[in-house]
Amino acid sequence: MYCPICQSQKIKYYHQKDGYKIYSCQNCDLLFVWPMPNNLKETYQENYFENTDPDNNLGYIDYEKRQKLMSNIFTKYLIIINKLSNGHKLFDIGAASGHFLKIAKKYHWQTLGIDISEYAESQALKNGESVLAGDFITTNITEKFDVITMWDVIEHVDSPTNYIKKINQLLNSNGLIALTTVDKSSVWAKITGRFWHLIIPPEHLFYFSKKSLTKLLEKNGFEILTTKKIGRRSYLPQILKTLYRWQGLKIWHQLYQYTSKNDFLKNIVIPFNIRDNIFLIAQKKPEIAIFHNFMDNIGGAEIVSLTLAKELNADFYSTNICKEKINKLGFKNIPIKSIGRVPINAPLKQQLSLWKFSRLNLNTKYKNYIISGDWAISAGVKNRPNLWYVHSPIREIWDLYEYTKKNNVPRIIWWIFDLWVKYNRYLNKKYVKNIDKIVCNSINTQRRIKKYLNKDAVVINPPIDTKKFYYNQNGDFWLSVNRLITHKRVEMQLEAFKNLPNEKLIIVGSYEKSVHFKKYANYINNIKPDNVTILNWIDQKQLIDLYANCKGFITTSKDEDFGMTAVEAMASGKAVIAPNEGGYKETIIHQVTGLLIDDIDSEKIIQAIKLINTKPEKYKNDCQNRANNFDTKIFIDKIKKILQKTN
Repeated sequence: MYCPICQSQKIKYYHQKDGYKIYSCQNCDLLFVWPMPNNLKETYQENYFENTDPDNNLGYIDYEKRQKLMSNIFTKYLIIINKLSNGHKLFDIGAASGHFLKIAKKYHWQTLGIDISEYAESQALKNGESVLAGDFITTNITEKFDVITMWDVIEHVDSPTNYIKKINQLLNSNGLIALTTVDKSSVWAKITGRFWHLIIPPEHLFYFSKKSLTKLLEKNGFEILTTKKIGRRSYLPQILKTLYRWQGLKIWHQLYQYTSKNDFLKNIVIPFNIRDNIFLIAQKKPEIAIFHNFMDNIGGAEIVSLTLAKELNADFYSTNICKEKINKLGFKNIPIKSIGRVPINAPLKQQLSLWKFSRLNLNTKYKNYIISGDWAISAGVKNRPNLWYVHSPIREIWDLYEYTKKNNVPRIIWWIFDLWVKYNRYLNKKYVKNIDKIVCNSINTQRRIKKYLNKDAVVINPPIDTKKFYYNQNGDFWLSVNRLITHKRVEMQLEAFKNLPNEKLIIVGSYEKSVHFKKYANYINNIKPDNVTILNWIDQKQLIDLYANCKGFITTSKDEDFGMTAVEAMASGKAVIAPNEGGYKETIIHQVTGLLIDDIDSEKIIQAIKLINTKPEKYKNDCQNRANNFDTKIFIDKIKKILQKTN
């Protein structure tokens, strides 16, 4: 014999009641009936809900009357649930006549219930509530819910583990389970021991303590949020009936018969608060963890990582977390966990991030791990199975090595930079061996991965939440959205608009706080003409409004990995001017959704602006149709399929 909750074989005989043997688990503190009775459904017929026979231990004198007494308690439960959940769909197991569901509707929940009793289902129907009749385990339930409740139910079922597993499957990510049950660790239960009045098989088959209940839930993918010992109010006859079946004294029988026939006495409510019940709420644990390098400067790669966390309801791990910027972009509800801070200057920033992620060990906590940052690749050493979503192999050590060296590194320390690159190329190739599946954002990136790391990758284009973007007008300004870093070649845009004094350009772009990035940002600010405005951090609504009202969009990034901002512009119905290179060739259709320029320079940008200015609105429909191919739902569906294969 083993414990049905923790599978321990440290089992001792505890007691026998009404012919049923009860055993105790020495490991998790559970009491349980064994063997289980057959035909549990037969227990919960009409006489269970209206049982006036004091010699029959089962059920209630008047269940409907008791439910009305529970109204205030149910309301308190819902107030707590509403504080912990933003959901709207609730499922109640053991719903009986649907009284709790009726109250939940008042709190704007969409409700459904189930009860093993056909009689209970018929009563719920009379009360106007939707309750299924059947066994929860065998009934096919196709919907997903935000909250599932079990009020005084789990002690009645023959397999709590199977119930909790199915509840986990039916809950949306981060969904809640709320339940109450008898508490064998209560003071009253300990005082009365084997004679505890709530040991009543075959009605109660399991007797939990906080310890055993916590073990059951945590083992099956839940995290305990709150527990509370609770008491109950009961009508006087119900208390007397309980005392009689507990002690068997005739005096309790006589008093029960007398009070149950007296119109005044039978309606007396006693606060029978011996606190031998437990109220608990637990949350479905995230099954996925996302790793990203650092979150102090947020661009396209960071938005993809945050979108993954949001859509997959994953925990998010990073360094240098700036919650203000994350919140501005609409990701404030993501559970973001810091693994520490790193310096703001390269190369210490990158190197320490790589080191911190190499030491991060969460291997037993999650079902899947997604590495979404190039300097977080070392997390794959101790966290598997994993998927690496590659925006690009580290550009400064691979394809932009010469460009970075020439434009960002003082000549006097080129030799140090070369050593650093050589060392990190070695680490990059070492850590990629611990990656189980590689997915990347574009064919362009796929080629780089094969060239530099000799690994195959599946292409899944990054997500754009296209429904957020809209077309309002082709206004009087052009828009550019990019980080102020050298390979974005923003100076090319400034030169073009310097020679177009009647045009306006708004650049939305932040910069990394390290020294060489500040130097470039200062350079850009110093050379910008008066008809160019540079905005640093703005919130998502402001950015979407700029997209909606700009005349068109300009980007000049060198061999861009993918180019999410170009797709955002197209989702807003705006033509895009971009280099005919990198990921732009995969997203922009030349002369249909914008213009792709070979060997781009400021003069060619000027000519493209003049061409689009002739009729900028003509691109609207084609742009929006094209952007729909990169919608978030398409991205997430593809990622989920890959994760299923990775397990």
